[in-house]
Amino acid sequence: MVSFIHLVIILLNLSLNNFGTQTNLLVKPLMLLLRLTGRFICGRH
Repeated sequence: MVSFIHLVIILLNLSLNNFGTQTNLLVKPLMLLLRLTGRFICGRH
């Protein structure tokens, strides 16, 4: 599960590099959601 989140973060970083600042409006909420999900997962272990 953690490796999947890591993979998603890498893909988001790649898309950010490819499309530039236009994706910031999409990526920032997704990154926030991933951080909250990561905290939730880490809190359960």
